[in-house]
Order: sequence, then structure tokens, then C-alpha cells
Amino acid sequence: MVKITAAKTAGFCPGVYKAISMLNEVLDKGEKSVGTLGLIIHNRQVVSEFESRGVKVFEKTGDIKECDCVVIRAHGVAPSVYSSLAGSGLRYIDTTCPYVKKIHRLVRRKKDEGYDIIIIGDKNHPEVEGINGWCDDEALIVGTEEEAYDFKANVENAVSKNAGCINMDGIEDKKGIKKTCIVAQTTITNETWERITGILAEKLNEPEIHKTLCRASTKRQEEAAALSSSSDMMIVIGSKESSNTNKLFEICSSRCPETYRIETAADIPPDAGKGRRLKTIGITAGASAPEKIIREVIDKMIERFDSDEPEIDFQEALENSMIALRSGSVIRGRVFACNDSEVFVDIGYKADGIIALADYSNEPDFDPKKSIRIGEEIEVYVVRVNDGDGNVILSKKKADAIKQNDFIEEACKENKTINVKVTAVVNSGVLAGPQGAEIFIPASQLGDRYISDLSGYLGKEIKIRLLEYNRQKRSYVGSERAVLKEEQEEKAKELWETIEAGRIYKGTVRNIADFGVFVDIGGADGLIHISELSWKRFGHPSEVLKTGDVAEVRVLDFDRDNKRISLSYRRPEDDPWNIGENLPREGDIIEGEVVKLLPFGAFVTIVPGIDGLVHISKISEKRISKPGEILKTGQKVKAKVMEVNAGQKKISLSIVDAEENITEKYKTSETAPEDGDSGIDEKTGEAVAGKADHVIKEEEKAEVPDKEAIQEEKTQEPDTEGTEGIDKQ
Repeated sequence: MVKITAAKTAGFCPGVYKAISMLNEVLDKGEKSVGTLGLIIHNRQVVSEFESRGVKVFEKTGDIKECDCVVIRAHGVAPSVYSSLAGSGLRYIDTTCPYVKKIHRLVRRKKDEGYDIIIIGDKNHPEVEGINGWCDDEALIVGTEEEAYDFKANVENAVSKNAGCINMDGIEDKKGIKKTCIVAQTTITNETWERITGILAEKLNEPEIHKTLCRASTKRQEEAAALSSSSDMMIVIGSKESSNTNKLFEICSSRCPETYRIETAADIPPDAGKGRRLKTIGITAGASAPEKIIREVIDKMIERFDSDEPEIDFQEALENSMIALRSGSVIRGRVFACNDSEVFVDIGYKADGIIALADYSNEPDFDPKKSIRIGEEIEVYVVRVNDGDGNVILSKKKADAIKQNDFIEEACKENKTINVKVTAVVNSGVLAGPQGAEIFIPASQLGDRYISDLSGYLGKEIKIRLLEYNRQKRSYVGSERAVLKEEQEEKAKELWETIEAGRIYKGTVRNIADFGVFVDIGGADGLIHISELSWKRFGHPSEVLKTGDVAEVRVLDFDRDNKRISLSYRRPEDDPWNIGENLPREGDIIEGEVVKLLPFGAFVTIVPGIDGLVHISKISEKRISKPGEILKTGQKVKAKVMEVNAGQKKISLSIVDAEENITEKYKTSETAPEDGDSGIDEKTGEAVAGKADHVIKEEEKAEVPDKEAIQEEKTQEPDTEGTEGIDKQ
């Protein structure tokens, strides 16, 4: 038994269906004198039926007589036709296909902008004639590959205006660069479009190309190609004057050798399929073929080949292709084309949807060339079903917003953590969200502590938890701090379970105080006391570490009950006291810098990290009441090493006993410094005694403190003196 398959897209397209329906509505209202400007469709049976109801066909506006209402067919007309109808006072009904109207507006705009227009199509087709009229009949019309290759020669020869060519070499924009816009007749094949535009693009300077093929025609052609490739015989139904029918016949005959083009069932050749063992027969029809004729052809083929009824209902298929739409609904569609300002979406409706690029994405770094993919299925929001020209206006932004709002509300109800991207910094906070949504995060809910400058958050992805939402106002409030707090608690729990003395952690400096530095080691802060910051001498902890620094620290001690951790930034192996070459020997003469003055003596740096103590009695042979009378901080001195105690990390020095020590000069000096002088001679810059010999009276009798007692009472690390009682946390 032969299997008969009818194409689902066979028959009226939405544009033709609209034109036929509108003409029927006019007749049903009782209009007595109705005409059409050209054949309403390229089908003699349909046209004859309308003529029997009194409809007259006029080729030109000047031919219209005794007519109260004129219907403009789906192919569209030039602006001059509208002007002529309006000037004669004739009432008209415009059934121009929305696709075609869009091309009219496009070429008009581009012509006004100084572009040269190229139309790919049949120059004698009424649709092409209408399009050409919207650019003042000055378009170059290319119908074949040969014409594309020769178009420059045709232009240079200045073919007459009626031939549809202009001298394109004579028009340039203000910058001297030619601008060209290419459009197409809606019913040409995709293969023809690709081949011709490919040829033209090689010869033109970056032309602006708009693929204005009708989606309904493209679908019909694609389905015909697939059906004819798998059929033993093909029947193509439609008028010989129908451009889209001719394209279907061309496609099918190139894939199936036994392809017949007919207008009615009576045109089927009597010997079609005879003498062959056919397994499959395919049937398709042009956009002007009514369902009645298609039905008759199918019935005749069933009868001839004793086949089963094909599972197809053309009326249902047509109605399904024109789904009911309402503004405010969210539907799915497939992207099939885009240009510099719009994205075109197949939504299974009689007209395609249009999304302005501004309504496509909320992403701040949105790049149409990278983000929009032809063939991608997307969800869109129906803004308006008819914009006045039959176009469906869509918004992907709004569809994304609705989808994300539902997601956010669910996350809020279930107390979920969500990832968001910060899109703007506003007063007292930031705005963030998944694409299409907007969540306000107050400054008080960012980070785990107050942040004065929020600019660093712009473009940053963060985790938040929804605190509240208002569905009616679509108002959402989120918190990063809530998430960080939970993460910190989890880290702290793990930290206190595994912490041990001597363990090394990498942490972040969170705060700096005069007595030390607080470091977050992953769940809890520990204190690096000032005495554990560095082996070298420094003035303030901020000289060693800065807020935000990542530091490797060692746990000295911890208290789980009170949640306190003592840390060290100093590495034992860097202790200068453990490096033998750093330690002087008794009797050595060293040169060092005075780093601190105390009532009982002066500390002198021998090498970085190791200081020696010069007792007040060893600073000068003359009796002084305080070290500052002879020395000042930063002064270079020579001293003799009197004692080295590596175990207690103490070194005793003597300036008096050093060879060529600085006080020797004043021992033999003829002129003694005046009372009240500082420890530096203003003329020579050299150290001098703090008071003259002749004013030292009772001070000479002052009892010198016992050296050993001083060493037991005082430490040689003055920077840490007085800090033992400070709570390190």
C-alpha cells in the first residue's frame, strides 16, 4: 500500500489567510461595490469565486471605476498608490502582510539615511514593485547569481529606471564611504538568499544585510525539501503565477525526479506513478492554494492508489499556527534572526515576534553578537499583540524578571541562599539579582562589618539570603551578612574542633591596635601580641602588617572556653639569637645605633633584632644623671662587648671601655661644655657631656645603682615593658 503524506504547512499562509478573511468580512457586511487592486491571491479558482460575488479586479488605481471600497492585497503597494487612492476619495482596506510592511518601513528609513537599496528577488513580482516604491523606485534588483556577478556592469551602464537599477557608484555618504542596505522578496528560497548575498558582500563595502524572508515561506520550503527527499513521487499544488509555488516546485523536483505541479485535482497526469512500485507520495501546496483544492487532490490520490487517509487536518494546522495570544502572557519562541536594533522570534503565530535589543537583557555587560544565538529557544513576555502593523511586540527582559521573581520568592519562603550579581551602587546599599530581578541589599547587610565605600561591589557576584519581599511591589531585600555569619559559624566550629598549639594557619588581618594585630584564621580571630610580631625593632604594629594582609601565623596558645587565641607572626628559625654569626663575643668592639634611652642606660642595636645595654655608668667616665646628657636616639656609637648571655638574650656593652670611644675627646678637652648643653656639640656635631664638670656637685655623690640589680629588675626589650597585664584578646 502506498503511503501518502501531506505537508503540515501546505496551503494558505497567515498573510494570505488574513487577506482572504478581510475580503470576506467586507462582502459579508453587504458591500455591493468592492474591488481588489490586483489579484487577491494567485489562484484562479478563488479569484473566480470572489468575482461571482461581485468583486472586481483592477490592475492600476487609474482603472478603478464604480467602486466604493478597494482591498489592497497582501503583496503591498508603493506610497504613490496610497496617495492616489486618498486623492480620489476612494475608501480602501489594507491587507498588506506584516512582513512586507516591515520591509517598506526599513527601506524608507535607510533611503532617507543615504543608503543605496538592493532587493534580492523578481523585479516583476508585485511585492518587489511595492518595496521598490518605498525607496523612490531607485533600488537595484538582483534576481539571480548571474545578475549578482554582473550588477556593477549593469549599474555603470545606467540601465533605465524601469529596469530597477541606479548608478550606485555616484552616491556616497558624508565620509566618502558607500552605504548599502540589502533586503529580499519574502518568498525567495534561503539557498538563493545565501548565494546572492555572499556574492554581493564580496563586492560591496560592508553592506547592511537584512534577511527579510517570510518565516511561513521558509518553513514551507524546509518541510517540502524534507518530504521530497523521502518520497517516490511529489505533488506540488498551486498556480503557475504563484512565486512561492514555483519555489516549492524547484525545491521538490531537485530532490524527487517524479514531481508534478498542478492547480487542481483534474491536472494530475493520468499516468502519474504508473509502471512503478511506489511506496511513498508527498503532497505540498503554495500559500495561495485553498484547503478545498488540497483536499480534492488528496482524495484523488487515495482513490487511485488505494491508500489510507493521511493524518492531517489543514484547518486545524492553520489554526494551530495562529495560536491565541494575549498581552501580559509569557510564551516560548525560537530566535531566527536579528539586526542592530531588533531580534526576531518565531512564536508559532500568524506574525513573528519582535524584541527591541533594549528589551532583550538586563545584563550590564550584554553583547548582542555574543549572547544572541540563532535557533535558541527563549521565554518572552507579550507586550502587545498588534503594534498597528500586525507585529507582536515582545520583551525577554520582562519574561526573565517574572521568572526570577518567582525564583526569588520561593527562595525567600524556603530560606535558601542564592547567588546574585551586583548591578548598581545606590544610596545606602546596592542593587543585585539574577537576570531580570532587582534585590536591594542595605550597606548594613554587606560584608561582616561596616563598609564605607561600596564601589568595589559593582559587578561582583555574592551569596545572599532573602530577608523580605513584597510581591505586589516586587520589592526584595537581601543580606550578604547573614550568609557570611553562617559560614563563619561553620568555620569556627571546625576550627575549635581541630585547633592545636604550634599549628600554622593562613589568616587575614582584620584589625590593628597599639598592642597587637587581630587576624582571622578561618572562623575566629586570634591576637598577635606586639612582642610576637617581628624580631626586628619597630614603632607601631602597622609598620609590620596592614589591614587586609594575608599572613602566615603560628598558634601559641588558645582558650576554648573564653574563645581566645594567641598567635605569633615571628618564625623561630628567623630568631637572630639563633644565628651564631649574629652574636658578638666578649671583648669585641662593635659600632651600633642608639635605639632607646632609659633612666638606667641606653640600648644599642648590634644587628637587627639584637640590642645590647650600655649601663649609665658605662656611658661616660664623667658622672652623669641620665643617658640623654651624652647620647641621643639614632646616634652611632662604638662600644665594647662586656658580657653575652644567649640563654637570657642579654648583652652588656660599655662605651667607656671601647677603643677610641666617643667620650675620650671630652676627657682631654680644654673647654668643657656649658651647663644645660645637649649631648651634641652644635659646632662639631659630636657627642659631649650633658653638664660641665664645674656644675657637677651633689650629682657626683649620687649613688650609682648596682648593675646586677638593674639587670634583674629591667628587661632588655623595652617595647614590651608594661604589656604583660594586657588582655591579648
